Amino acid sequence: MTSSVQLRPLLCPQCQAVLRVKPMETAWQCRACGSGVVLSRTKGPQITRLHFQQTTRAPILGKPYWLLELGEPLPDFVGLQQTPTQLLIPAYETDAGARLMRAQQLLFQPPHLFAAEPFPFQPAVINPDDLPAWLDLLLRKLKASPGADVKHFTFHLQLRDTNLWILPD
Repeated sequence: MTSSVQLRPLLCPQCQAVLRVKPMETAWQCRACGSGVVLSRTKGPQITRLHFQQTTRAPILGKPYWLLELGEPLPDFVGLQQTPTQLLIPAYETDAGARLMRAQQLLFQPPHLFAAEPFPFQPAVINPDDLPAWLDLLLRKLKASPGADVKHFTFHLQLRDTNLWILPD
């Protein structure tokens, strides 16, 4: 007995339009209705909030970032000026070291997020289901940073919400 694989088109949960996607992509803007769509490993395609950072430059190819709304503040590491309750994790294609470095830069120098009109952006390839692991890696990197006076820390991770922000970088 042979089993067959059925391929079904990926549909926008808002308008049922076919989403044109490439392998490894995890989030899109529906070309038909403009909704943000993310592919959950457990729930399939879901609507997500999609925001575009205001820019004074001409429309460019932006970069996607997952904005994590943390249920509790991050531990006080390495002399942060304020205790962040939000964190941006790059969702575009890059290596792990560069992803963590960029997340750390944005943690220390967070952008002021002001929504604007949509503009084209690079594919999002980080699934939101993987964000707890990326946050854990970032915390471990910060703990191991030179100047970090951390002997031990305990952190209960509770993500409240995730939104996809497109920054002009």
